[in-house]
Amino acid sequence: MKDFMLAAGFCVAAGQVAAQGLEPTASNISWDGYYFGVAITSSDVSQAGFTDAGTQGLGLHFGYLRDYGNLVVGGEFAYVGAEFDDHEGLELDSARLKAIGGFDAGRFLPYAFIGLSNFEISAGDRSNSESAINYGLGGRVAMGPEGRVVAGLEYLVEEVDDFGGSGIDIDNNELSLRFDFRY
Repeated sequence: MKDFMLAAGFCVAAGQVAAQGLEPTASNISWDGYYFGVAITSSDVSQAGFTDAGTQGLGLHFGYLRDYGNLVVGGEFAYVGAEFDDHEGLELDSARLKAIGGFDAGRFLPYAFIGLSNFEISAGDRSNSESAINYGLGGRVAMGPEGRVVAGLEYLVEEVDDFGGSGIDIDNNELSLRFDFRY
């Protein structure tokens, strides 16, 4: 997890430095429009009374942002499928809707979000799902002359109370390295 976080941080920082030199007026980038992308995820799933379990996964997402000068708002649908590191055959899937609010800092977009998830854990033929609240923070860097390619880093928390009626509360803390294309 530490290696993933270090590599992700380095990629975002390198993207910011590279993007600054591509266009003399970085404030000309508008975040308006649709986007789609992929995510590489690493998370820590904790259960009350149990030890933490890590996951590694991949995700797809698409959304729309509207740039109102300094304020950027929008929405996103995302899906992540992940496998638990130490539990063979145990998988986590999450479909998410997010409401996004951010600050237009030219090529850099720091943002926060809140939304709903359908959180599912499955093993073989057995699965259990529950609705959950998701929230978190992220940052995106627009690259290239028109800012159409975007790299980002996002931290998400999903909280599930009484998972599947079991009385167990589950928290999923996920870090994702994201790559988007804006059109």
